Amino acid sequence: MWKIHHPISLFLLFFHFSFSFAQVKTTPVPEWVKPHPGIEKASPKPTEGGFTYLLFERQYHIPQKTSFSHYKIQVLTVDGIQENSDISINYDPTYQTLFIHEITIWREGKAINKLNLDEVKTIQRESGANQYIYDGSLSALIHLSDVQKQDIIEYSYSIKGFNPVNKDFFSTDLYHQLYFPVQKFHYRIITAADTDLHFKNIEHQYSPTIEQAPGQKIYSWENEALSPKLFDINVPNWLANYPMTSVSNFSGWEEVVSWALPLYQYDAREISPISKSVNKKALTEEKIPELIRMVQDDIRYLGLESGMSAYRPNSPKKVYDQKFGDCKDKSLLLVALLREEGVKAYPLLVNTEWKSETKALQPSQSAFDHCVVTYEWEGKNYFVDPTISDQGGSFEDSFFPDYGVGLVIKEGVKDLIEIPQGKVPYTKINELITVNDFSGNAEFIVRSEMYGRKADETRAYFANKPKEEITQEYLNYYANLYPGISSTAVVKLMDYNRNGENLLTVEEYYQIPDFWQNADDSSYVYGQIYPIVLESLLELPKSANRTMPYFVGDPEEFYQTTQVVLPENWNITPYQNSIDAGAFTYDNKIFGSGNTVVVEHSLKRLKNTIPAIEVAELLKKKEEVMKELSFYVTHTGQKKGSSNLGQLSILLALIVIGFGIYFGIKLYKNYDPVPWEFAENKAIGGWLVFPTIGLLATPVYLLITIFEIEYFSEQTWVNVNTHGMGLRLLFVTEMVYNFCFLAFTLILIALFLRRRTSVPKLMVVFYSISISVVILDNFAAYFLNPDYEVETREIIRATAAAAIWIPYFIKSERVKSTFCKTFRPRD
Repeated sequence: MWKIHHPISLFLLFFHFSFSFAQVKTTPVPEWVKPHPGIEKASPKPTEGGFTYLLFERQYHIPQKTSFSHYKIQVLTVDGIQENSDISINYDPTYQTLFIHEITIWREGKAINKLNLDEVKTIQRESGANQYIYDGSLSALIHLSDVQKQDIIEYSYSIKGFNPVNKDFFSTDLYHQLYFPVQKFHYRIITAADTDLHFKNIEHQYSPTIEQAPGQKIYSWENEALSPKLFDINVPNWLANYPMTSVSNFSGWEEVVSWALPLYQYDAREISPISKSVNKKALTEEKIPELIRMVQDDIRYLGLESGMSAYRPNSPKKVYDQKFGDCKDKSLLLVALLREEGVKAYPLLVNTEWKSETKALQPSQSAFDHCVVTYEWEGKNYFVDPTISDQGGSFEDSFFPDYGVGLVIKEGVKDLIEIPQGKVPYTKINELITVNDFSGNAEFIVRSEMYGRKADETRAYFANKPKEEITQEYLNYYANLYPGISSTAVVKLMDYNRNGENLLTVEEYYQIPDFWQNADDSSYVYGQIYPIVLESLLELPKSANRTMPYFVGDPEEFYQTTQVVLPENWNITPYQNSIDAGAFTYDNKIFGSGNTVVVEHSLKRLKNTIPAIEVAELLKKKEEVMKELSFYVTHTGQKKGSSNLGQLSILLALIVIGFGIYFGIKLYKNYDPVPWEFAENKAIGGWLVFPTIGLLATPVYLLITIFEIEYFSEQTWVNVNTHGMGLRLLFVTEMVYNFCFLAFTLILIALFLRRRTSVPKLMVVFYSISISVVILDNFAAYFLNPDYEVETREIIRATAAAAIWIPYFIKSERVKSTFCKTFRPRD
């Protein structure tokens, strides 16, 4: 309930509403208006939604500074009635007067007059209050009663008065398609005969008709748009445009600058005392960041933008004294303070929605919705947004949003400038999980380093919440991964060099009581490692069925390294994979040594927008990345029902070796080719020395490989089991081959040293097997994982050996003269 304690307050409140109501009047349609008759009823074509605009009409008389609006809406459903039974007309009472001409409901061809000034309510909504912007505009509300389906609601009004700050300049946007069906758009703009309108078409080809009248020039547009303009989800703002005509009587950006320059003038004599009171640094390069931080952090953002204040900033002294201001106010204050230090600084107008697409708009003062600052230092241009608080960074490292283009308010500027993109922000997370035993307890420390925009966001987050609350929020976040997790210390923020590189570090400390989880069949336990923060960067649409560009997100980089220190040495198969999705790249690397396992993830978002045709491939790549995120450390421990795969591998190896010995003995005794008739019984020498060395080294190499892979380790087989049937089959095949080939090589060495006649052909088999297995093994690995890096050097080495020594052992007389011994003596 309102309570007013002073008579003057009651008077001011009464005066405000009386004045506001006096600004609403009823009059006939102005004589200069030529209302379009519109359509009598909705088109028989099926339309979407609960209503159809039969007429959407706006007319402007620039010399009289008056706008006229006229609408005819047929409501078709209950929802259509609900949406259109309240008429709301916005105006600024400081310089505008509202004239309502007609409010009529047409039912079965009969008019029902609904215009009653006593029922018009004037309220101040302040729709921008959630963004701390108060423009002082009012809304005239008319609640229509007795609206029925198929009724046509027709109303028209005029608003007299353009913002005085615009002088004789005019600009507007004429839409030719909206989110609801419109059977007829009609626009008409009257200007003086000696004044031209300039316009740009955006996503349409409608051209105006131009008429001449005594002392006037009249531009008219007309079109229909029965199909609403619908947008796919997550279309970037600067591309989510309705077809429209951007209109103004500015001749170009240079004239916009000339219009704006007087608005950004100030009394320089007022600045020196302010500068001295806030600036204690000796060097200018130290003063600049201090001044920027003061304006960003100590002058709160608040916009009182009624009337001329929508474009004209307040004086820097006033802004500093009252400690608040909007973007224009804060920018001009910073410009003034920088200039006081001898730095060339200027206001810069930008459009936060259209960004680089601002170039598509017709030059005008309304092409911008935000003001920032550009300044020069040591031959380079820098940019700063005074409305962003809690920023950090030196000249080079301070983050500036991607506004695309801007207009510098500086004498002589004739065009928009391209705003260069700054350094890409990044986040680096280092996790350390120390697992003390297999009972489940683990210590969990997270150290996160943020740079650029990510550091600014984190700094602002910590500045506005107590650390205890942040600690709890972080804990709740990780509880999604480890449900029993608890915090062991309050989160720490380290921000020692705010005006330097803008690096900020956060440390978190946790205890995980249940790191080890039982597998479904209780045959082993596992601990999960998962980049939960990275997952949030991969939020993409579920469907590729779209026709419009997709906004992926601003460029940024993410790195995560997780180290798991285990209670015993661990066997880990090194793994690496890279995925290029076009809009982003992803890398995964897994390796380990001793009792430490390391999992690395990195994601680099390269561009913010992709065309619709690329979304399907992006989603495909995303699914590939999602499969890479989960990693499990597994251990069989002493669980009942353990698979004992390590013991089975020992048994398999013994069987393979047994068969190898059996067949080796048979080969040794029974394969006894006839010696060459011209054999000279020569000793092993000459070129034969080289294959001899290679043959003798082969079993050593095979034994090293067998022990490095740890075929007999239970943990090795558990790890293999988590990678799918294809890898398991390949792993078993490689194991059998290594033991078989080891047995074959040992028999071949025995035959080789005894210079048996069977050696030449067996050496051909030896080299043939070597090259075949190398090629097949690489092919199988690539087939299972297309990102597998083929061992090209190994293939070349095996191919070269086979190409040299197979012909040599087939044709060489030295070979035939050396390998001439048989198992049984021959006559």
